[in-house]
Amino acid sequence: MREWPHEGNRTVLCDELIEPLKKIVFEGYKLERLPLKQFTYTGYNIGKSDRLYYPTPDERFSSRWLENEQKFKRTLLDNVLMTVFQLGVEQGRRLDWYNRQTNELLSDIIKAKTKQIQELRQELSQYDESFQEEPPIPLELEDDELIIDQVVSDVVDVQFSVKEA
Repeated sequence: MREWPHEGNRTVLCDELIEPLKKIVFEGYKLERLPLKQFTYTGYNIGKSDRLYYPTPDERFSSRWLENEQKFKRTLLDNVLMTVFQLGVEQGRRLDWYNRQTNELLSDIIKAKTKQIQELRQELSQYDESFQEEPPIPLELEDDELIIDQVVSDVVDVQFSVKEA
């Protein structure tokens, strides 16, 4: 079995992928080409980016295309396998798009929540600044001391006002 190229996850030519499979089909089956010159394709189309460089399946199975392929020693089976490969590429691209959309959605949610947390932190810091200006709320254990301090303060105020009068 061959190894994939390691430099940068480089791809290989489609013919390199198809040829070993075609060899297995010819070893395992006795294939005889029927005299049909053209075929009607009713399946899905190949991807938009593949259509820039390769014919659509309708074009690939036309008599004109198949006659031209004979000049390059490519058979109908080569064209079928190439179409299967390109449909697999399109299926993989669509799966990747779905995963990328999910990741982008999650990323947008995380960004929104991060912004919301930052805004809440700013509000909290403003509250903390205003809270530090006010006297702290006493603990329950300090209630008795506060009452005593208030009584003492009132007594001092009364004494002070009596001395003034």
